[in-house]
Amino acid sequence: MRFIKYYIFTIIVLGGFFFISIKETPQTSPHLFDKNNQASDDVVRLLGLTGIRIKNDPLPPEQSWPEAKLTLKSRSLEEITDAVQGKIDPNVAWKKTNTQERWQMKLAIPLSKDQLKNIQDIGLNRLGLAQEINPKVKHYKGVLFLGSTLTSVRQRLAYLNKLIDSKNFTFYPVYVLSGERTPDKAIGETQEALCDPNNGEIQFREDWKGPVDFPNNETDMIKVVFDQSKNLSLKNEDVIFVHTLKKEGQIRATTETTVYQWLEQCRPEAGVYLAISNQPYVLYQEVVIQASLLKAGRRDIQVEVVGPAKSSKLQYKNQERETAVLLDTLSRIFYEMVEIKKLSGK
Repeated sequence: MRFIKYYIFTIIVLGGFFFISIKETPQTSPHLFDKNNQASDDVVRLLGLTGIRIKNDPLPPEQSWPEAKLTLKSRSLEEITDAVQGKIDPNVAWKKTNTQERWQMKLAIPLSKDQLKNIQDIGLNRLGLAQEINPKVKHYKGVLFLGSTLTSVRQRLAYLNKLIDSKNFTFYPVYVLSGERTPDKAIGETQEALCDPNNGEIQFREDWKGPVDFPNNETDMIKVVFDQSKNLSLKNEDVIFVHTLKKEGQIRATTETTVYQWLEQCRPEAGVYLAISNQPYVLYQEVVIQASLLKAGRRDIQVEVVGPAKSSKLQYKNQERETAVLLDTLSRIFYEMVEIKKLSGK
């Protein structure tokens, strides 16, 4: 599901489910909810695997489902969102707390290896959160390069470099949306990793001069990565860094707050922009950006989010954490879908 301007859109029906797109349906649009905002069978299966059932649902409970912890009245987007956000029963929530990073997450209920595997198969493969998403149009007003951890940043830059090399798109300047977050050694953000030319993700430029002092925030870390590995044709003046401070009570700047900072600092003109993420976060970042633009009253800006397929190098140390991250991402997608629905008066 791809959200653009909420008041000008095309609905394409595939197998009973709808997608919103600039020109065409994305290659791997997840089948999440139908045009009446009722969940697909695969979403119901995810709920069942995490102890959430739908009362009198036509899809019978499957043997792999654990004991029911919560029963909902319907398949509605709003009710399911409240459930997975933990607003009904925090013991079955998919969403992490605001004081946790993704790599610190745990599941609300214990699940077997087979149940974890089933959840990942549905979320990543059947709902499309693992596959590469590519640009759909040729000309963009600019690129939003979305900040992240060191490994993800390198993957995103490698993907951007590939788009530049293809010469199929125009999209300068590149706005790097990042912010206040302390690099974390627990996920490999170390001096050694930052300066490793054999990192397995992206090559260093031959003219890069290192080593460098280790940065104390995400934005400066990304500056080093760009200095090391950005495309030779990407000039320094084409890259604009947008640094966002975290708000009180937050552990870091969020995608939403970086969008607001971009609007305030850069005052972008109307049009279609490309944003670079990586799976399984492409759809989440697209809906959160769209909701943020609607809240800011910038209905004249459309953002299409793309990125490389999910990498095995981004897997966490165990299946439980990997599954917790996936479910958290889906819960946030659902939440932003509700927000977009409210903002568009649907």
